[in-house]
Amino acid sequence: MASTPPDKFSSVILTLGAGLLLYSGASIAVTWVQQTFQRRSSTSDHDPSAPPSKSWQESTVTVSYPTDPSMCQYPSAAAPPTGGGQPSRPLLLAGALLRLIDVVAGVAARRHAGQGCVTVSLDSVLFLSPIYLGDLIHLSAAVNRSFSSSMEVGVRVLAESPDDPGRLSYVSHAYLTFVLRKTSDQPTRLPRLVPETKLQWRRHFLAGHRRARRLAAAAKGVDEDAIPRSVLEEVREVVMRMGASGGRRRDREVGKRTIERGEREIMARAMYGRRDSTLVIQEDNDGHVLGHLRGEPEAAGGQVIRQPLEEVKATARHLGLLHDGLGNETQEESHDSKLSNPSPPLPRRTRSRMGSFLSPHLCGPFDTSAQGTQGHRDVLSEIAIEDTLATVLQIVFPEHTNSVSILFGGQTMAWLEQAALISARNVARGLPNVHWKTVAMDGLEFKRPVVVGEVMTFTAVVLRTFTRSCEVYVVASAESHDHAGGKRRFTNDALFTLALAAPPDEDAGGEIEGALRRIVIPEESPLETYAGAAERRKGRRLQLREMLMRIYGPSEEQ
Repeated sequence: MASTPPDKFSSVILTLGAGLLLYSGASIAVTWVQQTFQRRSSTSDHDPSAPPSKSWQESTVTVSYPTDPSMCQYPSAAAPPTGGGQPSRPLLLAGALLRLIDVVAGVAARRHAGQGCVTVSLDSVLFLSPIYLGDLIHLSAAVNRSFSSSMEVGVRVLAESPDDPGRLSYVSHAYLTFVLRKTSDQPTRLPRLVPETKLQWRRHFLAGHRRARRLAAAAKGVDEDAIPRSVLEEVREVVMRMGASGGRRRDREVGKRTIERGEREIMARAMYGRRDSTLVIQEDNDGHVLGHLRGEPEAAGGQVIRQPLEEVKATARHLGLLHDGLGNETQEESHDSKLSNPSPPLPRRTRSRMGSFLSPHLCGPFDTSAQGTQGHRDVLSEIAIEDTLATVLQIVFPEHTNSVSILFGGQTMAWLEQAALISARNVARGLPNVHWKTVAMDGLEFKRPVVVGEVMTFTAVVLRTFTRSCEVYVVASAESHDHAGGKRRFTNDALFTLALAAPPDEDAGGEIEGALRRIVIPEESPLETYAGAAERRKGRRLQLREMLMRIYGPSEEQ
């Protein structure tokens, strides 16, 4: 049965009424949220035990810093290019920028709290634009939201090039969490932050969202990439043990070869050079030369060195002590026999081309540690994770601490990046005119305070390599001067993403592609589980990067 015109009119009226009702309900809900927050703020203002509320402007910090050489890395690419033109400017270290971020964020937190605060965590940070020596760095910081005992501070970073004054390039956003430094056993409450504008309300909401996600992940016992905390603890312990055991297998092999070369040189000099009265050298029946300290024969437990005779002769030839047709042959003598006289020296020009095995500055033909520097095509395509190990040791001095006399968080970040950059060099051997730069650092937590006099150890390994980038895991530990046994405690860990970059005046893209070595990790190791999530982490960073670029764009003008 067809509807009559009055029925159609009634349905339209009902539809419009329902729409108006929904719109009114949404408006009422938003108004109720704002009024509830305002009632709570006014209630806290009347509470004599609660500090008075503060506005967003009261914590705002806006500053500018020039870049100086101490803040930059100096790759070989910073030299003037061979083809002429201007030299490429050194790149600012991310650690230096993180120090500035922590400083301005700490000032904003202190202004809001009215007393000393400490950094407890830093959310993931992406660096979207590089900063070079000579650029101006503009930072603006403010408290986004205040909770009962903690607060989030947001920091925006812009860069201004001297070649284009007035044009500001967007670099990064960072979000840090601060807490009050307790001075007594009495509970202390932070002042409430009162949002006033639409932008401030949005920041207030997003800060709460980030905190809720962190708390939800902590309750589940996982990180933001769903890796169980138990696995992360195992990864931390494995890397710390790796560093404590001396680390890289390659270093142990090179060390063994170095000792053997040193023994051959000592024996060659004793046999064919100036007589050494402290050594007794003799040849056995297997074509080897034996040597021990006089007065410490093998029967008495003395240390005996044993090297092939032909290799000792080759070493003597390399040192200019023996050459075919002119030198002396080894005599079959007892340890009390006299040694043969040295052979005539070679001409000065010939000797100048020969290096000592004991010299760290010269490489002879037997120094295999110098192989693989002719280009990345000669370098193996795989590398064991333990061979990417880098360890950095730092002593905490007063200049490294903050206003409350504990290790400054920004300094910790700089030291973490330093270890990451050293570790990454192991996967890009043989690449000329390129350097690493930090493009991201996943969240960082400050577990335990570090004070003056303690020794910090930073241990880094490369987890995964991509086409032009890699992930580097760094763990930090502290050793108190009060512990005679050298007991270390875990303090921080962080995950860095580093990218290869050629200098602006050179094109090394073809050489970079496919040049990074693949990381080999033992099966069933917690490191394998952690590295397995690298693609997921990379996707998350790319998603965050795209969002930031959509919001802020590649540059801003003011």
